[in-house]
Amino acid sequence: MQPPDIDRTRLNELYLYIAKKTRDEGHPGLGRIRIAKLLFLIDFGAYFRLGESVTGAHYVADELGPAPTEELLAIRDLETQGRLKMEPGYDRQEIPVALEAAQTEVFNREQLEYIDHQIERYKDFTSAQLVDLAHEFPGWIFAYNKIGPKSPVPYEAVFWSKRKQLTSEEQAHAENLAREFGLTAG
Repeated sequence: MQPPDIDRTRLNELYLYIAKKTRDEGHPGLGRIRIAKLLFLIDFGAYFRLGESVTGAHYVADELGPAPTEELLAIRDLETQGRLKMEPGYDRQEIPVALEAAQTEVFNREQLEYIDHQIERYKDFTSAQLVDLAHEFPGWIFAYNKIGPKSPVPYEAVFWSKRKQLTSEEQAHAENLAREFGLTAG
């Protein structure tokens, strides 16, 4: 059953949009892995910047970083509609090839600007570089190392810090709040 928060239409159109735009602009690494990492960067970045993800897709802690669980459904839908085909690539990598342009009207202006911003920001990154970047994400680190592979990567993790220690100002603020609300250390 489809989760209530995912917008499969937006996921399909975003997948197609990324596949076409990155191929048309000659980006390095046109495979499925690169698109999955761009989906992650767009969705989680939009959650941080815009207050909600673009697609609402669910991500799990895959060994290559956060991976959208509905990605294969999007590929199947787009292939069935004749809008996308998968070509063989280097070392068993699959190359998604958009056969038509995405229907961008499913995105609002702010979302589309953010999508373009992220694609431009990472245009010179290879798949391997995007995987390395994804491995730095605190939500993936927590999910993969503490809960285990294939566990959910929460969107809220965009607000987590990789720091292990509070600054002295943060510690003082926390202590003040604890006193204010009658909380004790324990």
